[in-house]
Amino acid sequence: MENYSNKKLIIRPRRAALGKTAVVSVRLSEDTIKRLDTITTRTGHSRNELIQLCVEFGLENMEIKED
Repeated sequence: MENYSNKKLIIRPRRAALGKTAVVSVRLSEDTIKRLDTITTRTGHSRNELIQLCVEFGLENMEIKED
């Protein structure tokens, strides 16, 4: 995974869910879950909201390189 050092995920106040949603199951390391929970405490966002923000940010800033 490459480092996108100029990009930052800015966490803003909660917003209403947009559109239709679906449940997806993912496995995360215990360390990642602890990090997410630390952010939930600081921001008031749920773990689910933070994961959604991270996924959206990753998709919007992803670059696929063909070797």
